[in-house]
Amino acid sequence: MSMEGYVQDSFDYPAVWQCILNPLGPGGDRQYQMEVFDHHSEEGREPEVKTAPEGAILIFEGVMLFREELVEGFDYRIKVDTSPEVKLERAKKRDLAKFGSLEQLLEKYTKRFLPGQQWYRDQYRPKEIANVVVGNDDPGSPQVQWNAG
Repeated sequence: MSMEGYVQDSFDYPAVWQCILNPLGPGGDRQYQMEVFDHHSEEGREPEVKTAPEGAILIFEGVMLFREELVEGFDYRIKVDTSPEVKLERAKKRDLAKFGSLEQLLEKYTKRFLPGQQWYRDQYRPKEIANVVVGNDDPGSPQVQWNAG
């Protein structure tokens, strides 16, 4: 799996619009689906349709959300930012069981995920698009930067 594959093929942007952003956006019917793909089994899902309460607020979390395919779907954008070194240290704790070995984890992160995220930052400049950037290398002392966004 290449860095390019991670960047281009990891997300189904039309499904995000169809299942979440359009139904929960202005003029939407509030009928949404939370998950259309199971990353563990690597298979599509037919999730139940849920109804959001009137006046609900969507908080959408994920990587590479400020891409041109999605960015206009969000009224307010918060970028939680960590350095690549901190991302890798957290991944070692969080994802080791998923990858089965430290070698596999390091291979995926150093050759696929971290370079892909760097490409995304260079291409889309999420810190400039965000209304607020939260530096989260030290969760006990977050650094907040407010932008005009």
